[in-house]
This record gives sequence, structure tokens and C-alpha cells, in this order.
Amino acid sequence: EAWLLPSSTFARDAHLFYKGSLAELEAGSFTKGYSLTVSADLSLMTASIYVGLGVEVTLQAEVDLPPETWTHLAVTYDGSVLIAYKNAEVVGETTPQPDPLPVHHNTYGHPLMMGRGVVGQLDEATVWSRALTADEVAERMHCPKFLTLEDVLVYMPFNDEPGSVAFAAFGGPAPNGTFPWTPYAAPAAVVATADGTVTLEPGTPSDDATRGVGVPGSVYSIVTPGDEVVAGNFESVVLNLAAYDECGFHYIGTGAGDFELELTPYSLEYYTELDPIADGVPMYPIISPLLPLGSVSATGLPGTCVGSATPAPPFYRGDMYNMLGNAVDAGMYFAKVSTVDGHVIAEEVEVVVVARLGDLSEVIIEAVPDTEAGVSAAVRFNLQDGFDNVIMDDHSSDIVVSVFETASETPASYISAPWFDATNGEYLVSFLAATPVQYTVSVTVTSVSKTAARTLNKNRPTWRELLTANGAVPEQVRRFEAGATADPSTGDIYLWGGASADKGYVNDAWVLRGADPAIDSPMPTTVLAYKRTVAVASAEDVPDDSVVEVTVNTAALIAAGKMHHGCRDIYFTLPSNGAYLYYYVDSFASRGCGTANTIVYLSIPGGTIMAGVDLEVEMYYGSPGHYWPNDYSDPSRVFAFYEGFEDGTAGAFAPVEPCTMEPASGEDGFVVEEFEESYAGSYALHAPVGVRAVMAAPAAAPLDAFLLRAWFWDSNAHEAAHFISPDYGGCGTTAGADTLLPAGGPLNARSTAVGAYTLSHPTKYAVSSPWQSSGLDKRRSAQWHRLEVMSTPEGGLTVMVNGDVIKAADAITLDKVLLSSGYSADGEGHAFLANAHAYFDEISVVPIRTCAAGEGADCVSATVQGVEHGVVKYVASKGWEAVPVGDAPAPPARFSFTMATHSSGAIMFGGERSSYAFNDVWRFDFATEAWVYMPPKSNTAPPPRFDHSAAVMGDTMWVYGGRTGAGEVLSDVWSLDLTTSVWTRLAESTPMGARFGHAAVFSGSSSSDAMYVYGGYIPGTGFSSEFFTCVLVPTGALECSDISDGCPDVATPAAARVSGVGLTPRTGHAMVPSATGLLLFGGSDDTDLEPTGVYSFVPATCRWSRTNIAAGESQGGDRVVSDIARHDHAAVKLTAWMAVQGGVTAGGFESSTYVLAAP
Repeated sequence: EAWLLPSSTFARDAHLFYKGSLAELEAGSFTKGYSLTVSADLSLMTASIYVGLGVEVTLQAEVDLPPETWTHLAVTYDGSVLIAYKNAEVVGETTPQPDPLPVHHNTYGHPLMMGRGVVGQLDEATVWSRALTADEVAERMHCPKFLTLEDVLVYMPFNDEPGSVAFAAFGGPAPNGTFPWTPYAAPAAVVATADGTVTLEPGTPSDDATRGVGVPGSVYSIVTPGDEVVAGNFESVVLNLAAYDECGFHYIGTGAGDFELELTPYSLEYYTELDPIADGVPMYPIISPLLPLGSVSATGLPGTCVGSATPAPPFYRGDMYNMLGNAVDAGMYFAKVSTVDGHVIAEEVEVVVVARLGDLSEVIIEAVPDTEAGVSAAVRFNLQDGFDNVIMDDHSSDIVVSVFETASETPASYISAPWFDATNGEYLVSFLAATPVQYTVSVTVTSVSKTAARTLNKNRPTWRELLTANGAVPEQVRRFEAGATADPSTGDIYLWGGASADKGYVNDAWVLRGADPAIDSPMPTTVLAYKRTVAVASAEDVPDDSVVEVTVNTAALIAAGKMHHGCRDIYFTLPSNGAYLYYYVDSFASRGCGTANTIVYLSIPGGTIMAGVDLEVEMYYGSPGHYWPNDYSDPSRVFAFYEGFEDGTAGAFAPVEPCTMEPASGEDGFVVEEFEESYAGSYALHAPVGVRAVMAAPAAAPLDAFLLRAWFWDSNAHEAAHFISPDYGGCGTTAGADTLLPAGGPLNARSTAVGAYTLSHPTKYAVSSPWQSSGLDKRRSAQWHRLEVMSTPEGGLTVMVNGDVIKAADAITLDKVLLSSGYSADGEGHAFLANAHAYFDEISVVPIRTCAAGEGADCVSATVQGVEHGVVKYVASKGWEAVPVGDAPAPPARFSFTMATHSSGAIMFGGERSSYAFNDVWRFDFATEAWVYMPPKSNTAPPPRFDHSAAVMGDTMWVYGGRTGAGEVLSDVWSLDLTTSVWTRLAESTPMGARFGHAAVFSGSSSSDAMYVYGGYIPGTGFSSEFFTCVLVPTGALECSDISDGCPDVATPAAARVSGVGLTPRTGHAMVPSATGLLLFGGSDDTDLEPTGVYSFVPATCRWSRTNIAAGESQGGDRVVSDIARHDHAAVKLTAWMAVQGGVTAGGFESSTYVLAAP
């Protein structure tokens, strides 16, 4: 082989190679060698080679060499065929020899002559020791031959000093010795002129600037991912570059600036409204590139040679480079690397640019809706870098969230830890705030000292019934004048003693465990705040399980902050907070979670729906921080068949043969893949390009009334076959043995299938059998499409695409769910039908319950009622339990006693039974749930009494007033040291005088250590509305003051006094401490037997206010929950609620428990 650049036509035929001397050539001697000749007019190339026994193999080929242009010429002989190449393209070859004729070994010492008759330039003349393949000719024509010297006999690079006339050669072993190795000087070629002058001049044998030594290329270069590419960090290494030419040499230029990097952002488009087009439109998803970013230069890696100061041969080891990024937007990019003179090193290298936390990062908090005080709320936020990219790493441990009253900076009752959603970079925090004021939500990222804040308002609270499992409240908790306490470490509410509904005295104890879920558990995510009734109606009894569709406006509930943004906090139960029901929220964008018409498929147990009687299913929600999956949102428990592929497997689907339906072997079929655009969840079933396969899942039992639904993503390919069928029976028959078209048979014979079937129509969805296209408006597009087949004996068959009917026919029976890819409905495997791909997801079968006299429609309906009830519904249902009676003694039965929480227990004092008054002290221990009698350790003790008050602060309990068994009304005040059981009389009488039926409490505010007393009954005066405060002065004396009309040292507006807020005289009410003071509720008087309202007193300002209570709504005969009223009830303070239990209302005895937001 050699490179030739003719200056013009030659005076004679030119011998590029001749094995022999000039004299032998001119004499026409037979040298038993080889030659390569170019005709004088440059049109022909002739090659010959002696193969022995007087035989020469000769080949002449047309080459038509252009003057002043480098051309590569080569000839190979493999013992059978002589082949001629021009620029690596075959231009001629001989007929193969019938028997191998290897090259004759020339032992005569003939010289090798090159270039006789050439006028022009000759370079890179090489004789190989073996025949090169066509690929080797093409791959090596631009490269120095010493790279493979083991196969080289002669190599004349002509790279001596320019002007030289003595040319060195080198090569491998030869019969007459070895060519010497000659050091490289510079790229050059031998030049022969018409007058016979021969010299060496600088030059290169190729005019192709994209090939050869020193020309880097994408095929040869090595591009590896660099460090993590961070948006906005222009020091991020996108790629590491080692630029090679095709000969394997590192590229050397003048330095790092010889290379440029260009990043082009792109996205994958999965959706289009366009019809499939035969030519010019690819399958989806398609790459949608945006405008490329400006080019940036490379930087040299430390320790490598950049821009050598002296000329270096191009085949010496060269430089390595860093390609730095310049992207500010996170996402997918194509990287293109090229030299400044246009040589492309790499292009369409995928690069992911990510957002990272840094000094420019910001916290972005979504607006928080105003919600009701005492009801959980949720804050959603994300972290963004300085370029508005959401940071997808979890920084929960670095985040501090605080929620506090804007004015007072009092913290909220409960704040959860942040929960991170890795799918969208969003954080979710739940909180519970009990005061109806403005709150501030503050989020701080500590490592970068970034803080953001939002404000929201907590609206007036409502009374909410605390629901128990199955609505069951033991009759034993229906009592009045009982005692209640709450364990501050567990949130358990204990109820003891009092009078039962039959007015008998009791001394049993009951407990409602975990009633304050803000303790040791995330309250906002374990309690549901709202209830609606779903009326399920049927014209007939429904003995079997059934599925009904419930339509809910979840968009409005989410916007109001009443529901989790992913609808995870929806629960359904049978009536009266009964057993949970399984459900599934439709995933379709227009009817899924967050829409005004969210469809919920609800499973109703058989035997619960009766003809003409609405089944009142209860729907609960109201936990917007409910981040964990809902165990009852389970489509597999709702539908007769369901497969969503979220476990990464095909579930019940298995490959089958397209005709016999027998199990199929092999793995070249449908695959379950993570799909970023999956219809629901993360996975979908993929029919890849080139796949012809069938999968089937048998039905548990044949169904003659059903709805089969599947979601189908169509790649919009011009030729495709992807369909679903409920009754495909095999080739030529259906499950009912009817013959299929086109195999023959009556026109009404069929199996039912629907999907993309371009043999029927390329741009419309089709249905079989026989295959026919849908209506003109049912056109194919790369979208998720809902495919449905519904059939009932009464209504027949209906096939739908996206809810629109495309076919109606006689009823069928579902016996399987079959998916097909690449086949026609008769099992024919048309190869071109497999040149497409598609996804299936969310495949379900719902049995349809039809009325006996109906038209085929489902006769069971469900309607959400418009009334919303505020409740406390525990996700883990709770109920009252009897506290086991052990061997330890317990207080005798009684009522009208006091019970106050102290440390890890509760102190009970006094009470009455059958006109007998008590003055004993008992302690109930929360840990052991046992009573301990506390005998007095002093010589004096209060007289027995009931209807008195007792309040605990620290280790001291104060007892005031009440009446004796004989009816005497008392005025004394006593103090009990709860650590020593020593009684001290603080006062025989005070300005409060003698009274009973009043309430007293120490303030929960840290700014006050006084006991506050309100109301009661005063002999001779009647019901009282007086309000007193009692404190111990430094002398040890007790001082009590009437502050009904304000405090002496604080100006109290008239509207904030007892009379100003509407507090009326009463008895049988209750007071509990709050974070700011105290709360008062209930009681009875002589004018309004049961006054309503909850009142709050704040010692710091000496002001009363009526707690705003939002009016609720009623449903049917339910009581309106707007402002409950009762007297002689028990009340306890929980973390964020005041709870009241039992008591008397309108002469009836209550068993219910209600809570109200209370700080």
C-alpha cells in the first residue's frame, strides 16, 4: 500500500512498487516478484504477484486518480484472491483460485524499487507480510505502520529531514535481513519531479482533515463522567477527557483551550395530541432538546502536559482534560465535546445536573390554609438552590421547624419531625395549635443559616365527639358527679366513682387509653378530625361483596387544609365507627385525588346493604400530615382482579402461547419496569420494541357481569398491535368455541379486544372481533388511555376508550385478562407489528351487581352527604376498658368527691354516699392502676364533706367549702402536704364564705400561683357568679379576694369581667388549668338549667373571654353540635384539648366524651 499524489499525468506508466532492479525492469526480466503500477493517464492500477510454477496472478482496476490529490492505493493477496483498493474501497478483485496458490518465496535477492515514473509525491509505502482484511486496510491507512511492526516487511515513512535524498526505511524480519530503525524527524513525503529530481518535503498523505494522526475523534477518544455536576457550580467537572486519534495517539494541541464543552438541556416528552404519522414522526417518548448553553473551555488535569513549549510529534502521549460545567438548571443534558477547529470528540453524552444545598439556598414554604384550632395542620416546604432548583437530597436532620403564636411566641402544642418525600423533594411537617390566633411557621436549615417563615390563622374551635370503636360506650361510663384524671405520660383518661345512670353509687374505674395522642406519638397524623356520611342505597338486598363508586370533592378539602394532599388520610367505616372498609382512589388525572370529582371505589361487605334502606357508611379525614401509606387503600382488596405492578413483578400474569394459551417459555416478552411516567406508583408493565408476546391472568371464577379496566400508554407508533381482552380463547375460537375472523365463520363470532391495532387503522383505536376502528374522535396519541370492557346479561357488551363508547354488542363472559403485543387477534405474528412499544398499568376487574328488573346498570349507588361533622377519630380505634380490680383495697363507692392529678397519680378526697360524707384521701397510681390509702399524719383533718373543691399545685392540695352529710355548708380552707400527708387549716372562713357546688383550680400560667374559685351555691343567696383568688401571703396567712369585677392592680375592661362576658351564676360546673390561665365549662343554675359556652381567664391580664365555638351542622336526627351543655360532668386537661365526659344534659345521663381545643 502507499499514498500517491500525482502532479499531473505521467510520461510513462509508474511503478509504485517493483520487486527487482531498474535494469531488470527495463529489460523485462522475469523476477518472480510482485509489482503495483499506475498507468500514465492515471486511469488504471495494475497489480501482479508471482505465485510459483511460472504463474503470476494479475489484476487491473480502474482508479481514475485526480491530480494534486492524495489517494491511498492498496493491493492484498491471501493465496486465492487478489484485491485492489482505492481509499479503502474495493475497485477490483480476481476470481478465487480453485486451489490455494500462496506467495512464492523469492530467494534471489532482488531489490525493492519504489516510485519509478512517478511525477508527484509518494508516502507511507508499506509491504505487509500478510494480506490485510478490508477493515484493516480502512483502519490502518491513516496510521503509521510501525504500530504493528510484527506484520510489516517494509515501511518507508519518508519522514527524514526535509531536503534529504537519502531515505531510511524500517520493518520486520525479511529474507535478506532487517531494515534499520530510523528516528522520526518530521512529517514528510518523497517528491519526484518530471526532470527526475527526487527530494523530501514536508507534507501529509491525507487531505481528509477528520482522519489520521493528530485528528481526535469520538470513536477513539475516552470520555468518562467527572465529579457530581452541581447546578450553578461552574467548577463542577462534567467530563474527564482523553482525546485520541484513530491511531491511538493522545491529541496534543496548544493547551486546554483547544477543547470546548457545550451542554444542551433536554427532556423526554411522553405525551402528544398528534396522530401517528407514517414518515418523519418517531415513537414516543421523544427527546426534546432546548437551546444549548454557551461553550466553555477545558482545563488541564494536574500532572499532565498542557501546551508543550516545543513541537512534539503527534504520536507522543498527550494531555488529559477536565471539562467544567456551566449549567444553572438541574435536569438532563447532552454534553458535546469538540476541538476549537471543529473535531467532535463526543456528543450526546448524558449528563445529570443536580441541585445541592449551599450558601445561595432558600427555603420555600407553601401557603398554609387557615384551619380550626385544635385540629392538626400540615406545612409543606422544599429547599431550593440559588437557581430555583428543588434540592432532592434529604436534609431532615439539618432542619428545625418551629410553630408559635405570632404575638406571644408561645409554641404550638405539638410539632412533628419533618418527613421527606424523595419523589419530589418536598418536606411535610404536622403541628397542632390550640389557640385561635395567628401563628408563625418558621423553617431553618441550620448548616447554611437559612430561614423562611409563613403565617396562618387558627380559627375558632368546635366541640368534637371523641369516637370509640364501633360507637361502643359501656353503660358503666354513663355517670355523673364522677372523678376523672389524665396520665400526663401516656394520655390515658381514667374515670372513677360517681353515680350511675340508675343513680346508684359506684367505685369501679374505667380507662380510655391513649386519648391524648400528642404524647409519645404524632398526634396530627393519628387522629382524623372530620366525618361525612356516605349513603349507600340499593333496590335489592345485596348478599355478596360489592364495589360502589363514591364521588368526593377532594380538591376543596385539600385547599381548606382538611385533607392530605395525596388523600392518604381517607378512611371509611361501617356505621357508628364500625369496621374499616377497603377502598381505592382512582388515579386518572381528571378524577383522582385533588380534583372536584374524585372517584373512590369502595368495597362493601355482603349482607350489609338492604333493599330500600340506606347503609350509612362513614367517611373520615382530617389528618393533612398523614404521610405514611394507608393500609385500607388497597385495590387488591377492592377489585375482583387487580394488578398495579408495584411489587416489581407481573403478579398473576404469566406468558402464554398466542394460539394454544399454553404456558410459554423464554424471557423475551413483557417486562415490569420502573417508569417515571407510570400511571400510578412507580412501575408499569412494558411491551418493549421488538416484542411479540401474550400474557394472561386467569379469573378466579367466570364473570358474566363485570367491568374490566386498564390504563394503556400508546407510543404512537405508526404500526403497532397492543390490546387487552377478557375472553380471548385462542386462535380461531373464543372461550365459547365460536370461530374467529379472519379465520372464517359467522360475522357475529368474536373475541373481545381493544387497543392499538394498526392493521385495522393506523390513527384510531380499534376493537374486535372483527377488528374495526373506533369513531373519528377516538384517535390515537401518546397518552395514558383508559380501556374498558363492560358486560352484563341485561345490558350486553360495551367497549369504551377514555369513557366513550366505541362498540356495543351481545353480552360476553370474562374468564381471563389477556394482554397481547405484536400479534393480531388471530395469533398471527406480523413482524412489523412488533416495531412499537407500549405500557399497561392499573388493570382491574369489578363485578357488577345488576338489578333483576334493571337495564344492566349497577343498582347499588353511593352518595356523599353534604354535612360535615367535627370529630376525634383515632386511626387506631380506641374504646373504654375496665381497670382490673386487684387485691389492693379501693375507696368505697361515692359521688361528689374531688379528683386532682398529682405527679404520676391522682388524689381523691371526700364525697358522699347515702348522706354519709367522707374525708379520706386516696392516691391512684397510674403505673400500677391501683389505689393506695393515704392516712393523715396530723392531729387534725378537714371535716367530712362533698360538693367541695380541691386543687393541686406542686405537692400541695387545697380543699375549700362543700357540705357535710348533715347538710351543713362549709367555709373553711385546708391544705394537704402530699409528700407527708399532713393537713393544715389555712382559714376557718374567708370572704368567699360558705358554699358548695363551686369549682376551683390553680392557674396553669407560670405568672400566677393563686387558686381561683368560681360560682357554687350559697345558703340564703342561691347560685353564685362570684370569682375569687386566694394566695398565701409571706406571713403564711391566706388572703382571698373577689375579682368578679376586676383585679385591684390591673385595669379590667367591663367587657372582660364576669358579667361582661356573660358568665352566669351556676353550680356543677368544672374548671381546668390552661397554658395561659384556666378554662370554665358547664354547670346549671336557676334560670338556664344548662348554660353553654367555654370561658377562659388569663391572670396576667385579669380578663375573661368566651372561647369562640364554631357552629356545626346536623344530619337527620343527629343533635346539632354547636355548643354542648352539661352539668355534674368530669373534665380533664390534655395537651391541646379540654375533655369532658359524662354528666347530665336535659335530665338525661351522658356517656359521651367531647373535646375542645385548649392551650
